[in-house]
Amino acid sequence: ELSHMHGMASPGLGPGTAAFLINKFMEERLNRAVALERLGCHDEALKALAQGMHTLTDMFSDPHGDYAVWEGPGWNPLTWGRIPGALLHLALDFESATTGSGNISAAADAVRSYYQRFENLSRTKQ
Repeated sequence: ELSHMHGMASPGLGPGTAAFLINKFMEERLNRAVALERLGCHDEALKALAQGMHTLTDMFSDPHGDYAVWEGPGWNPLTWGRIPGALLHLALDFESATTGSGNISAAADAVRSYYQRFENLSRTKQ
């Protein structure tokens, strides 16, 4: 299950485990971005950094809050029953972002801080 990549919990996981997996993923993406940047692979570094930022910003979206459980998008034809739930989730994410019910300012601050860590770590010697 890849729920942690979206700032959420997989079915059966408690908030503590979800938080651990989410933070681990974001740190792994940051470390990969730094390593790639140090090698001169700027575009690839930004892709890795963006993956971590995606997770980070998802955590500020109302439907993702409090380590909500996500079972995946359900695009597998064998699990078509999940599609309405996935579409509802997407609609709620969009509504949260456009109405300001999600904490956009806090999300922007968190992304800025994450990027600053990337810049600082990329400039230091190994």
